[in-house]
Amino acid sequence: MFAPWPRRALMAAAMASPAVLRAQPGVRVKFLLNTSLSGPQGFLFLAADALAAQGIVLDFTPGSGANNTAPRMSPEGFDAGFGDINALADLVANGTAGAPLAVFSVFPATPNAIVVRADSPIRQPADLAGRALISHATDTALHTFPAYARAAGIDAASVRIETAGAPMSDFVRDVAGGQREGAFGWVNTLVFSARAARIDPERLRFLRFREVLPDLHGGAIMVSRRLAADRPEVVRAMLAACRAGIVTARADPDAAMAALAKRLPNTDLAPHRERMLGTLAHEMDHPDVARLGLGAVDAARLGRSFAQVAAARGWQAVPTAEAVFSSAFLPG
Repeated sequence: MFAPWPRRALMAAAMASPAVLRAQPGVRVKFLLNTSLSGPQGFLFLAADALAAQGIVLDFTPGSGANNTAPRMSPEGFDAGFGDINALADLVANGTAGAPLAVFSVFPATPNAIVVRADSPIRQPADLAGRALISHATDTALHTFPAYARAAGIDAASVRIETAGAPMSDFVRDVAGGQREGAFGWVNTLVFSARAARIDPERLRFLRFREVLPDLHGGAIMVSRRLAADRPEVVRAMLAACRAGIVTARADPDAAMAALAKRLPNTDLAPHRERMLGTLAHEMDHPDVARLGLGAVDAARLGRSFAQVAAARGWQAVPTAEAVFSSAFLPG
């Protein structure tokens, strides 16, 4: 069961000002998603429907992985995106021109994990030494693994990692069948992939990065710095709608699925619904939500997270939380 939403989040979502939205007729926002259209993005589709009624159009493009969102936005001319905040911090740390700005924390805790068989001898991070794992080359779990290994006190180089482009369901099938010792991914994506492969998730066990790296964040809404500077009212309207979309998705999952169905007609919504509920219950539910409100971050915690990743990845500098994330556009 879900924990109660903070009253502050509910009130802020309910008070998103229609007058602000009506002041922006004919605005189109090119929006890069983290992956193909799916259930966990239901809050975004609810937000898009609400904004479209007021003249703001979110023009979605399916993504190629959360780790790719930030690097793609400026070169491909996207105004907004949903992607991994650590990949964005990597751009900022290395002085990449045109790096976007994170403005809304969607996953206050990392969804990253390594999946192994439930009966695997790999029971804790130290057991990964000498093992062979598989991952998509752009998986956020793979890219934050050096920080996970460092925090867990193991040598990342001692783990053999193969990258491949096969579907996640193939990775999970191989892990369950003993052909692979483990695979990287997001917890709910791995569970969803297991069910797609007709594998009982009870046959699997997860080494969750958040247990070793409690400060590590995950996905965030980000915008181009040009949009933030030139049309701040559009960014504020978008974030108010996103916050309301999360509250609605949690209270009425079928409404979120109806919004998805508009974009994916003739699709079995049951697995998408289950995946969305898992994401809402885990990646999108964290003590910071109750303490700070939906979308907000604890700058000290986010800064510690960047420092851990920087130390493990050899970034040129450790970016401050404020250099990567702005709270200026969040609803009050």
